[in-house]
Amino acid sequence: MKHIKEYHEFINEKIEYYDTIINGETYTSNWAGSATSERELIKLIKNLPETLKSIKVPVETLPFSLKSKIFKGPITNSVKNKIIKHIKDMIKQHKDEGNTIIEYSVSDYGAEYYSEDHQYGDGYIQIFTKKSVRFARDMASGKYGPLD
Repeated sequence: MKHIKEYHEFINEKIEYYDTIINGETYTSNWAGSATSERELIKLIKNLPETLKSIKVPVETLPFSLKSKIFKGPITNSVKNKIIKHIKDMIKQHKDEGNTIIEYSVSDYGAEYYSEDHQYGDGYIQIFTKKSVRFARDMASGKYGPLD
C-alpha cells in the first residue's frame, strides 16, 4: 500500500522540455527534459531519437554513483523497451529502499538544442531522490571538505 499515489501527485505530473536562449530566441529540445512521474519519464524515453549514439542509465541507488549501463544506438523501439524495463527496476529498488524520488531527467552531453548534434550524441537518464539532492547540496557547500 505504500506505493499508492495520492491525488495531488497525479495532478502535478508534467514534462518540462529543456531549452536554450540564444540572441533572444528560445530553442526547445524535442526529446530532452525532466519529468515528475514514472509515467512521464516513460513518455520521454519513448520519444528518444533513434539516431542517438548511446544512452546511459543508472545501475545503483546510491546518492552519487559513477556506474551506469550503456545502451548503444540506434535507439530502436526494442532498445527503448529494454531501457524502460531497466528504469522500472531501478525505480522499484529506490522505493523498496525508502528513497523518495523527486524528479527524472533525460538529457545529452552538451549539444545545444538547436544543434543537429543534439539528435546524434550520447544521452543519459538520471533519477533524483531527496537523498541525492541533499548529497549534492552538501558537496557544493564543502561539508565533506575540498573537492581537489
